[in-house]
Amino acid sequence: MFMLKLVWMHLVALRFMLCLMPQTGYIFPDEFFQSPEVMAGDILGLSSHLTWEWTSENPIRSILYPFLSSGIPFKLFMWWKDFFDAEQLLTPFIILILPRCWMTIQSLLIDFFIYKIATQAFRDSLNGWLAVTLFASSYTTWVFCTRTFSNATETLCLAALLYLALPTTKLKDEDEQVADDAPNNSQPAVVADKSTGDESSLTQTLLVSMVTVCGFFIRTSFVAFAFVPLLLWMLKDKREWSIPSLIAKAFRLGVFGLAWVLALVLVDTAYHNPSHLTKLTSMGSFDVREYFDWMTKLTLTPLNNVLYNSNLENLGQHGIHPCYTHLLVNFPILFGPLALLLLFLGFRALYRQQTLKTAADMNNLFLVVSIVSPLAILSMIPHQEPRFILPLVVPIVVVVAQCFKKLGEHKLFFSLWALFNMAAFFAFGVIHQGGVLPSIDYIHSVVELEESIYGRGPGQRSSTSNSCNLTFIYYHTYMPPRHLTDLSTIRKSPERVRKCKVNVIDLAGSTPYYLFEKNIRTWLKHSQVFVVFPTSIPCEDIERLQTRFSARITFEYFPHFSGEDPPWQDNMLACPRDDTTMPLGDYFDRLKLRSYRIEHAVTLPVPTVKISPLPVVRESIVM
Repeated sequence: MFMLKLVWMHLVALRFMLCLMPQTGYIFPDEFFQSPEVMAGDILGLSSHLTWEWTSENPIRSILYPFLSSGIPFKLFMWWKDFFDAEQLLTPFIILILPRCWMTIQSLLIDFFIYKIATQAFRDSLNGWLAVTLFASSYTTWVFCTRTFSNATETLCLAALLYLALPTTKLKDEDEQVADDAPNNSQPAVVADKSTGDESSLTQTLLVSMVTVCGFFIRTSFVAFAFVPLLLWMLKDKREWSIPSLIAKAFRLGVFGLAWVLALVLVDTAYHNPSHLTKLTSMGSFDVREYFDWMTKLTLTPLNNVLYNSNLENLGQHGIHPCYTHLLVNFPILFGPLALLLLFLGFRALYRQQTLKTAADMNNLFLVVSIVSPLAILSMIPHQEPRFILPLVVPIVVVVAQCFKKLGEHKLFFSLWALFNMAAFFAFGVIHQGGVLPSIDYIHSVVELEESIYGRGPGQRSSTSNSCNLTFIYYHTYMPPRHLTDLSTIRKSPERVRKCKVNVIDLAGSTPYYLFEKNIRTWLKHSQVFVVFPTSIPCEDIERLQTRFSARITFEYFPHFSGEDPPWQDNMLACPRDDTTMPLGDYFDRLKLRSYRIEHAVTLPVPTVKISPLPVVRESIVM
């Protein structure tokens, strides 16, 4: 037991260390554009880019999650910075890791709830420490739960809901036999811990409704995860198994839930459409139609989200996947050996025809259903990404932890588990799109250098040179976060007043080369132009760029892996080779992200075409 606690504490320290590295891997743009990019503009006053999810007429994102994940740490940092006058701390590194550190602290709550669930379900503290150690040693914790993914907070909501829903039980062999406790041996025994008090209290109902509604506003898919825990919470107290008691309990839950929904709807309306709330105060006498019309125009972000995702054409823009993707692809990607072990446990239980004799068996069944049910529901949705099933890590580690009571007998499994998580962390946390964030730091350094040259500092004259217009074109990469590129807008010193106009152009991964070149030529007329792209793009694109423009490499980062442009997609024999490198040198050279500064366009010589004289044609006139 002591060794498990020690291992868990070291893993928590490792979690914070990996957060502070910082991790360069860029898993998906939602990490930035659904949280820090929004709050950096609203709270820090930085230049940011709001996606269509926030700017459309019917926004589909609630402001709740960005505020909880990035707004709070940004607010605390701004108060601390102003109080201590510590502007030197305003760096892209600090702005990047602040929300990540906050999410890492939040992830400790998941550890807490997992421990409470495991010990509460099986009345065994060893099972609790095994479960939290599995969670703390998973790369999903290191990579996903320490970043501003809404799925991480959804995981926390599921853990809290499972804790509230699960009844505290006693194992059969800890007290007396279940047969002696139950009047009918055919009925499974559920022995509640009387020390918990009235489990249907208003306080617990308030908490359950709050967690459920907040989880739904953060991610509408939380309904799939919350269904089974809510059902158990409704039925866990035998004293309320009568129809009137269940109706009363559901009514209390509905009233509290409706109150939370109304509160969050008003918050979202105040953020997305603040002028609409002011109309309420300007209304005169009470008019039912007028108030009804006002209520119908409130901003309902969850409803907008559901309507958007129910349209198959909209989902087609993000990718359509087969219904088995979650089960056969995403499940093993996230959980690796745990997925295989869970499958083995399921087949073993069916083979042995395991019966439900104790309360612990009932709780184990409940946790298994909490895994199977949301997995089946989410598999019906055509768009499926691995992070969508991230919350399943909570019931999985609790169920699987029961297999490791004798740690010395499972050295092979733990070796495979360690290798899997180290490899997955390197793939997702380090090399996947790994050059994008370092390139953002490079942009910041270029902006600072240009402003120090062309800005109006002490003893300097204002410059009217258009060289202070900077354009960075990203080609075949993930969308670069804008709020980390230029921090001069929130610095007070005269040297830091923004004088350069910074344009960050995202051409995404499917843009053809001719549009890439068209953008370069357009921006080159009135701006310095830098292009950023992975070296794994087709060789002819790089050759055309170097032929048609005078360009020099200004930034290079290794490793950078792009799944959309893998190094092996081209016939590498057709690419220019450097005979001075090692045999694998060319391959590793295609795992880089490069930035070129475009000096000017090259005037290509007009090819001369030799025109032969036309032959003289003599026509004979026939009379």
